[in-house]
Amino acid sequence: MTDELKKLIELAIIDGKIADSKKAFLYKKAQEIGIEEIELDIYIDSIISSKRNILSNFEKIDIKKNIERLGSATGSELPKSISKIIGIISGLLAIISTFFPWLQYKYHSSFMDASSSGSISISGCHSGLAFMISLWILIGIILLLLKKRYFWVFGIIAFITSIYYIRTVNSMNVELNYGSYGGASYKWEVSTGYLMFMLFTAIFTLTGLISQIKTIFRKITRA
Repeated sequence: MTDELKKLIELAIIDGKIADSKKAFLYKKAQEIGIEEIELDIYIDSIISSKRNILSNFEKIDIKKNIERLGSATGSELPKSISKIIGIISGLLAIISTFFPWLQYKYHSSFMDASSSGSISISGCHSGLAFMISLWILIGIILLLLKKRYFWVFGIIAFITSIYYIRTVNSMNVELNYGSYGGASYKWEVSTGYLMFMLFTAIFTLTGLISQIKTIFRKITRA
């Protein structure tokens, strides 16, 4: 049986059936290469049988039942998937926020009739805190992907670490007053990047915490 003849047979019975005209054409081609009709018939029958098995398997698929199953997944499994997606996205956005300005250093000084002022923005990366916080969030995301329940704990750790850092920096604010001679002030203020981090970390943490509370509540109600 040549490859060319096999291809012709496949094309002739693509729908699981073969017309007499097609079969006659295949007999003619088989004779040209020295293949007997009975050998060709056996091969054709085997191909038709396999095609029909495939088609019957498709016919056995209960479309209505699968639609109902999809509907039930929408009601129960889908929210879990959405919650997981929200958790992953919010975790990644929390890490990305470390590249945005976290702090703004503002200064103002005056002496007699001269004065100067300005501001400098510092990102989470430049503050030196980004690596530690990103590591906590990344561990949380990995645990979430592994379907571990307490991934949100690392969101809380990152959240508390950032608050402690900001409080420490704010404690270094200085304001000096020299009366008529002038004065000076040096202040650290929270910037957009840190607010973004707080928001996305809160969402990341809450997606897991709320899910955990629901699980505990279900166990209590079933008991």
